[in-house]
Formats: sequence, structure tokens, C-alpha cells
Amino acid sequence: MAQDNSYVGATACQGCHQEQWQDWKGSDHDKAMQLATEASVLGQFAGQRVQIGKMSARFFRKDEGFWVETDGHDGKVRSYQVIYSFGHDPLQQYLVKGTKGRFQVLPFAWDSRPTGDGGQKWFHIYGQENILHNDRLHWTGALQNWNGMCADCHSTGLKRNYDEVQDNFKTTWQEINVACESCHGPRAAHVKQKTFSGKSTVDGVLDFIQSLSADGGDSGWVREEGAYSPHWQGTARVNKEVDGCAVCHALRAPLSDGFEASGKFLDHFMPELITPPSYYIDGQIRGEDYVYGSFLQSRMHMKGVTCSDCHNPHSMKLKIKGNGLCTQCHSAELLDTPTHHQHEKGSEGAECVSCHMPQTTYMQVDPRRDHSFRIPRPDLSDELGSPNACQNCHQDKSAIWAANAVKKWPQYVPSRPPHYGEIFQNVLDRKPGAGRQLRPLLEDDQIPEIIRASGYTMLGSFAPGAVESDIKDGVTSALPLIRLGAIRAAAILPANIRARVLGPLLSDELKAIRLEAARILSADALSLRGGKWAQIYQKVAAELKQVDEGSSWRGEGRVNLALLLTSGGDMTGAMEQYRKAFDIDPYFFPSYVNLADILRSEGQDRRGMQILSQGLDINPADGALNYAMALAMIRSGDKQGALKYLETAVRSAKDNMRYVYVYSVVLFELGKPEEALIILKRAHHSAPGNGDILYMLVTIHQNRREYATALIYAQKLRLTYPKNTQLSRLVKNLITRVQSIK
Repeated sequence: MAQDNSYVGATACQGCHQEQWQDWKGSDHDKAMQLATEASVLGQFAGQRVQIGKMSARFFRKDEGFWVETDGHDGKVRSYQVIYSFGHDPLQQYLVKGTKGRFQVLPFAWDSRPTGDGGQKWFHIYGQENILHNDRLHWTGALQNWNGMCADCHSTGLKRNYDEVQDNFKTTWQEINVACESCHGPRAAHVKQKTFSGKSTVDGVLDFIQSLSADGGDSGWVREEGAYSPHWQGTARVNKEVDGCAVCHALRAPLSDGFEASGKFLDHFMPELITPPSYYIDGQIRGEDYVYGSFLQSRMHMKGVTCSDCHNPHSMKLKIKGNGLCTQCHSAELLDTPTHHQHEKGSEGAECVSCHMPQTTYMQVDPRRDHSFRIPRPDLSDELGSPNACQNCHQDKSAIWAANAVKKWPQYVPSRPPHYGEIFQNVLDRKPGAGRQLRPLLEDDQIPEIIRASGYTMLGSFAPGAVESDIKDGVTSALPLIRLGAIRAAAILPANIRARVLGPLLSDELKAIRLEAARILSADALSLRGGKWAQIYQKVAAELKQVDEGSSWRGEGRVNLALLLTSGGDMTGAMEQYRKAFDIDPYFFPSYVNLADILRSEGQDRRGMQILSQGLDINPADGALNYAMALAMIRSGDKQGALKYLETAVRSAKDNMRYVYVYSVVLFELGKPEEALIILKRAHHSAPGNGDILYMLVTIHQNRREYATALIYAQKLRLTYPKNTQLSRLVKNLITRVQSIK
């Protein structure tokens, strides 16, 4: 691997930092990635064949190497040599060579848990779900590519070195695993000064350890007598440690090729906010969220708690087992008692983590705990469709049972303000008054920044005029995540206002903020030319293009690059990127839809339909492809032919109300109002505040002279859009018709 002389390797640290080195040795970081050897490979390669559903593999030895026989990118069975092992506990995965410098992660993994815990066997990371060669999740595809998806968090000083033009990787690292300099940064200057001067100070190098220790000698956690929890006393804590861990323990997109943990997180990564589908609407973990987004929701984070308060940062093990970990700060006398947890002492239910850190199992065998440290709210489960800790243990009971049980606890609070999950859900459902509920949440500095930031993204659900001032407040916030959320909401603003609101953020000190502003403004790129923000936009757009090129080994990167080229008027370049996306990531279907849109805009709708057919040949059930084909057929005058595509689109994406709306319109126009009403009423039940659905319900019932029913839906529609004068006139007209019939 290419050597950077600013790195010295873990062995150079061992002499002076023996205790820390010993803690790290054998840890998950130490074994994050290793050459496949007798010592590192845990799985049994003894000729056995594993069959799970339609997926199979044979594991065997050849020429002292480790080999796997399984299906390749075309479905044909081939043999692949394992080059690297990946992780070690509770599972171990394996890497094989692909083409053009790629390494791919095999889908069969070794369960390294003890036999008594169900381990010591091969399993498929997607369980019984058949992931075949024509599925985007297949192990040979972009989403299982080590270079782009996994590498930077499993090795030290990694550079992906992806060439967008040649579509190849020349990936390098400084150390194969996650070693000292992964977290502490390159240490050559530190070692040199220590060696030649005998001093432990660092000459001109940001020392990550010192940045974490800047709490002051008299600072610490203090708990007053009778208090449940401590407070930090003394010099304010430096929260750099959390961002240092977040570079790998966060759901995020890279903004640079490589990083140093001592740098600013938002200069290297674009974080995911607390929004579906990655999280439940109330912020609980859903997808593989990697802790950071959860922890930022917690009161502990707001109070200054950092990762190393609970975890040994070198072994990564918990500092104390059981409830003792929590009671090193929280009062055992008040909280580690049956009076508080309402379970038998010593039982699983009496463990703090059972209620406050419920776990979700990923990759079949890897349970991870939610780090938002929330109070269980089973009363919200039925309303929001989110899980609750009570039912994790009481699986035979309902959420209503759990909610009623909690009401009997002495600490139960009968009256409390709406949970932010309820507010967010009301916004998504477009319930009347949702905006009035959301606004106080945005302004409340006692609510975690990441939740408020996620709330700002919800402003995009409202009419631009109603939330323009809120968005302006957000983009000028001193808190970066709030700026980020407000930028995303600004997409709904008219172009001239959007440029004035987001223009200043093109000069933001943080790269993530600058790039997000540029991405939203890219829709106005042509109109920005010659204006106040033209020069700075071009500079930031160049940064954005570089990021998109670096991620264009997968379909999303190519589409982002194509959209940026489109915004600058380069349709030829954009179409070329979409066609390249077909080659490198053929099962990423937005590429087909977007290319068809460009062809339509250039008067080549028939060629666009051919592109859509190409995508539908690969996946005839994809909702977006079917919807796009339906629209193309409607434009060509074949509404009857469009119906089958609309039906498939609605069946594939039941929650997409736009699909339902267009389907109902076509059914209605083809003289099938009864069929239209069936799907509309089902959709209205799922999304009671959706304006398109309500509008069609009014239209069809009014057309059938069912004025009383039409009036009911019209009144709901007016509640959703109270300032719409046309709706007010419609309601008055329907009231008159209903009264005349009486």
C-alpha cells in the first residue's frame, strides 16, 4: 500500500502507550480487517455446502487458500478466493477480488458466536430473503462493494482513489485495520519530537488526546444529594470525541476521499438526519444507523456525556458490566430499585438498558442498542407504528397493554406535551394545525439539535409562503445541523427567494453546509449566472462535482453527477452519466427514469419509452419505472394502456400518494369512478391530510351528485389549506347544493 510518511503505525505507539496498546490488541478495531490466514479466518472451509432458499455456496481449501463457490454477477457458479477477513465478532465476513480494483463482500458470513448461543455456522446476511444476481443487493453489485461502502471505516489512512472516467479503484491504506492513527491522526511528528527531545508534547500537530482532555483540572461530574443524575461542573466539556467516533459510527455520506478523526466531522461527511426510512418517525433506530444519530437525540449528549464515559476507547468494551455502568453517575438508591423499574431485582427487566436502550438485530446475529436513552413510550406505538421497549420482552402483549401497565407506575406523567414523533407524523399526514405544533419545537433550545434540524426539513411539507420566515431563521442558526435541515426545506421556496436565502451559505465554514446549499441551488444554476452569487456558486459547485465524481462508482453518484450537469445545461454530459450508470449499477432504476425525462424534454418521448422498457425488462415490478411509463403512455394518448402500469406502480409503492392520485384520475376519466373511489378511500385512510387524494374524492362525489359526501371531504381539504379562497367558495357551493336537496 502507498506509504504516507506522516503515519508511523501502531507498533510505534506501543513503547510509550503500553496499556492502551494492550487494550487495543485483539479488539474489534484491531480485527476490523485482516489478511485471510490460518490465524485470522474463523469460518470452516472444509468442503461443506450451504443452501439457504435459492442461494447456495460451498466453502473449501485450495493451494493453502480459502475459497468459496457461489453464483456470480450473471447467476453462473464460479469459485472465488478469499483475500481478506472482515471483522470477527459476532460475525466474520470475507472479501474477494472483483474487477477494476474492486473487492466485494461475500453474502455468506460466519457466525462466530459460541455454539451454545446459536453460532459456529454459516449464514446469509439477508436471512431467508432470496438475493439473486438480478437484485441490486446481490453481493457482486455496488452496494456490496468494499472500496466504496466499507473500506474507510475498516482500515487506517484509507484512500478510495476512484477514477470516474475509467471506473476503477486504486484503493490504498496505511494500516490494514483500525489502528491508533485512525482516531489520533498521523503521529510521525509526535514520535519524532518524543524521540529527539524526550518530551511528550507535540510540535505544531493537533493532538487528538489533548483536545479530548481539555476539561480543566477541577472539572468533573457532580451529583447533589437526593438527585437522580449528575451535572458537569467546571470548564465546559469539549465534545470533539463524539465527532471523532462519528466518522465511522454515523450514518453519513463521505465528502472527501479519506479523513482524519481530528478534523471537523461536517467537513468530511454529510450526516443523515432523524427522518424515515432510516429512523422511525419518533427517532428510534430502524435501519443500520451506527449510533451517532441516536446519541445526538439524548439528554446525555446535551449534558456533555461522551462515548468514553461508558466505553474504554481502546478496547471498546464497556467500562462496567450491568447497571453499575449507569449508576456510576445515576443514583442507584433512587433508580436501581423495583420502585423505579417495576421488575424483580436481578431480572432482565431490571437492567437499565432493557428499557432505555432497546436493541435491534442487524445482519441476522448482530444486536445493537439504541443510544438515544429514551423513556419507553408504548402509548405511541399504535399511533406512530414505532416499536417500544416493553414489547421487546413482553412479545405476547399488545402496545395498549404495555401503555396501561406503565400508567400504574409511580413515575408516570399523565399529562405531557406532544412527543416530537407525534408532531412529525402530523406534519407528514398534513393534519390541520401541524404547523402550529412544529414551530415551538423548532425554537426550543432544550430539544436536541438533531431533532430540531429534522423538524426543519419538515417545513418542506407546507406552502412556501407559510414557512419562508421559519426557513430564514433556520439557515442563519449558529447550530450547523439546523442550518442543514433548513437548507433542505428551502427547496420549496420560489427560485428568486431561494437564491437570496441560501446564497450566503455558499460561504459557510463547513463543507457539508456549503455543498447542501449548492445542491439545492443547482436547480437555479442557469438563472444564477451573472448574479450576485454566480462566482461563489461556481466554486462550490466544483466542490460538489468532485464529491459526486468520487461516489460515482454507484448509481446514486452517477445520478447526482448527471443532475448537476443538467442544472448547468450540459444535457449531453448528463445523458452520458445516466448511460454509464446502466453499466456500473444496472439495478438502480432512477437512472432510467431520469434519462427518459431528458429525452422527453427534447421531444424524444418514444426513445424515452424505450429506455423505460429497458429498465422494466430488468425489474417489471419497480414502482418508479411503471409510473414513468404510465405517464409516457398518457402523453401519447393511450390512457387505457397506462392503467396496467399505474396499477403495478401503486401495488409496488402503496405509500406513494402521487401514484394513487394519477391512477384515480385515469380511472375516473375512463368511466370507472367506483374503482377510483376504492383506492382513494384506502389512500385517505393512510394519509388523511393528503390534498390530492381529498381533491379527487371531492371531484368524483360531486360528479356523481353525492354532494353531502363531497362536502365532508371538501371541509377536510379546507382545513388542510385554510387560506385557499377557491376551497372556501367550493365549500359554500356544496353547502348550498346540500341544503337545496333537503
